[in-house]
Amino acid sequence: RRGPPPLLLPVTMLISTGVRRRSTRNQLLLPILLATFLTSQCHAVVKCDASVGGGTCPDNNTCCPLFDDDGVQVKDSSSCLPPNKHIAAGPGVCCGRSVNSNAWEEPVMTGCPVGYRCAATIAKYGNVEEYCQRVEDTDTSLDAIELAEGMTKGIEARVTGRIKDRKLLRGYDLTEETDNNELQSSYEEGICSNATDAVHPNTFPRYSLCTLPPAAFENVHGFPLKDGDDWELAYYSNMGSITTVVKADVRFVFISIHGSSRNADDYLCAAHSASRLQARYPPESVLVVAPRFLAPEDGPLDGFRPSRGRGALPLRWNETSPIPHTWRYGADSIQGGTSSYAALDGLLEHFALDPGGLYPKLETIALVGHSAGGQLAQRYSLLSQNTILDDRLVTFRSVAANPRSYCYLDQRRPGGGGYKVPTNDSVTRCPRYNEWQWGLAE
Repeated sequence: RRGPPPLLLPVTMLISTGVRRRSTRNQLLLPILLATFLTSQCHAVVKCDASVGGGTCPDNNTCCPLFDDDGVQVKDSSSCLPPNKHIAAGPGVCCGRSVNSNAWEEPVMTGCPVGYRCAATIAKYGNVEEYCQRVEDTDTSLDAIELAEGMTKGIEARVTGRIKDRKLLRGYDLTEETDNNELQSSYEEGICSNATDAVHPNTFPRYSLCTLPPAAFENVHGFPLKDGDDWELAYYSNMGSITTVVKADVRFVFISIHGSSRNADDYLCAAHSASRLQARYPPESVLVVAPRFLAPEDGPLDGFRPSRGRGALPLRWNETSPIPHTWRYGADSIQGGTSSYAALDGLLEHFALDPGGLYPKLETIALVGHSAGGQLAQRYSLLSQNTILDDRLVTFRSVAANPRSYCYLDQRRPGGGGYKVPTNDSVTRCPRYNEWQWGLAE
């Protein structure tokens, strides 16, 4: 029932947009940065120290300085580096500004998790490859160099360099001296060289950090799902309320679903950062929404703003019974009796049907879930009967990233290079394998 182990690398997803409302079929390269394996259940907002800009970040993030195009540190603003509990607890390392800008000529702030250092390599044709390198694997025999273009005030930008083409393969740093055949075989078998590499890859691409105004983290908005109801879905947004203000420039809506830690503010941050790395939609045309499927264990929700100023309270789901994270398979909320699937239906209908005329230029909606959120995205997309998914007024795409498990369409399961029905012995050991949520049997 366990899915593949969560990737610790940024995952680049190619999402076909196929817009039918105002444009021809194209593709959107959307790098989803899975730097959101976080531990906090409270997710309070932290005020960054003035030495790193004095901005605002989600709880447990490392505050990093923000630099402009000229390398000057920006005041009253910081970039946020999330922790990664799958590697180690503790603050990450701020790597400063990347030598490369994004497609919109904006500087990109980068960082690495605890236990890694900021590194770079001069590859073929003088290209600079920036990555995180495991500290204990640092090759001290390499010459340390300074990249003038990567220098930012107050940040040490020393990197290791070797003029050689390099390639990253499942946590392996391949060079000409590496036995490529042996590693390729290991890759095809789905294993790593040892337990350390499985959790702590030698190298992987740097995290791209996010910067948002304090209100994006401090304000948790309420989305009404039923007229006059006293309960609303909590969500974060990079553009404030999604129900009250006309957003005439928005063309792409990115709905980011958190994992089991319910840290929607971090997923807002990661999705916002990822959205700046694609080259089709200008930054001002991308609306990021991060619903929060709260549990009673989360306690009071500071900063909650119900829609239209009403006295509604945020919806909450049972976190432990009958199985953990009940919202991921469509359970009803504790109060209000609202299924998590109905909540997603409401969001999609709000944007696609746009009864208030708030999104006149909207083209595409992407529902992207990671880990437990990936389970929600996959199961919802499989079972939803919402007609807006078929009317093609607005293109809809769903992405399930690193779910622990999937719901399968029949009794077959992957194995032996394909799909087959489990043996009787296997079914005896796991007789409920095809029941919902892993299958469609009752």
